[in-house]
Amino acid sequence: MSKVFHFGPFTLDGTRRRLFRDGGSIPVPPKALDVLEVLLENRGRTVDKEDLVARVWPDTVVEDANLTQSIFLLRRALGDEPTDPRYISTVARRGYRFVGSASDEMTASAPEDRSRVHRTANVNAYHAYLKGRHYWSKRDHDGVRAAVTFFRQAIDLDPTYASAYVGLAECYVLRWGHGWTTAADAIVTAKAAAARALDIDDSIAEAHATIGVIRMMADRDWIGAERSFRCAIELAPDYPTTRNWYANFLAAQGRFDDAVREAQHAVALDPLNVTWRMGVGHMLFLARRYSEAVEQELNVVEVDPQFWLAHWVLGMAHEQLDDFPRAVAALQRADEFSGGNPIARGVWGRTIALSGGVDEGRGVLKDLALRNAREAAPSDVVGIVHAGLGDTDAAFDWFARGAREGSYLLSFLNVSPLFDSLRSHERFGTLQRMLCLA
Repeated sequence: MSKVFHFGPFTLDGTRRRLFRDGGSIPVPPKALDVLEVLLENRGRTVDKEDLVARVWPDTVVEDANLTQSIFLLRRALGDEPTDPRYISTVARRGYRFVGSASDEMTASAPEDRSRVHRTANVNAYHAYLKGRHYWSKRDHDGVRAAVTFFRQAIDLDPTYASAYVGLAECYVLRWGHGWTTAADAIVTAKAAAARALDIDDSIAEAHATIGVIRMMADRDWIGAERSFRCAIELAPDYPTTRNWYANFLAAQGRFDDAVREAQHAVALDPLNVTWRMGVGHMLFLARRYSEAVEQELNVVEVDPQFWLAHWVLGMAHEQLDDFPRAVAALQRADEFSGGNPIARGVWGRTIALSGGVDEGRGVLKDLALRNAREAAPSDVVGIVHAGLGDTDAAFDWFARGAREGSYLLSFLNVSPLFDSLRSHERFGTLQRMLCLA
């Protein structure tokens, strides 16, 4: 059974996961609704911050700001004031208390959140998993490398811990997408880890989402990819990573309004995450809404001035607005803040070449060629620099190689402005067919 709470003009329906005011639905992020439900269940009593976090984010390491933001969003939805609360009162240095009067009734239970069914009884494995999630969320080279170590540790401690296999798979998707390891290594490891998670429990939503990314970027199984994403969303509609990845899929298919909407949904689910905010700007860029993309990424940079992906999208958008000085400067910052990430450096080299810096562009190519085999620059990135230099045949040779290996950038071949200068070339149709995008 599940509860429906009534307080003032509001109703929180635990079965439908919705908040209503006088019968009309009020948009509130799922995590904020979870916080409200815990406070209502304990109305009249103070709930410590630690207990709230443990209840609402059981499998994730989160900052205090996540809880603070959820309380802020709830107060805004309820028209509550922290200085004169009608519903949610702050208890200094402890937590929060629901102070209004409320009643509840039992209803038929909502379907179980199957994305959280499989846990582990091994406390040390669970702690290793949480550390892995913490470092994975940093989205940088060192953070993801550390996350791999912790997820493997969790698996060693409990070989049936499905969520740890999912974490490992997601790490290798990131390592592949950012060019931190070869495509072949990443695809094999990510596929195997996600498949193992599903062998243990086929209701793990995150594993289905990871399979969706692999089908999109490596297998070029576009129908299968969408099926995996939709399955993941059905199993866990409040998992923002799936929404972000599904937005990329939709953009690659030219469904831009849906892509922007899914990216915004990820932000609504996790408003403090700069990756999801950047993702909205990236979808706007792919939709050729360049001024909006610039505005979005400037907002992200204001929150985190060193977040390289925001500078990366910002630079590409400035280039399309024919503002090459700002484009080069933004992409140079992306390269600097990313520690020389090959995707950041490659797009920077392309833009430098297009702006007349041919020698600098060739210098970037040389740098990418000198990287060791384990962290070789992705073929699509090398092709992008050749295209910027006007070496069209070389660009297509590298793109063909990237299509065989698996590629992030080439997923957007039909829609990305990065490929506009190549669309009239006789080899473009062949490349589309290789990517199943014809």
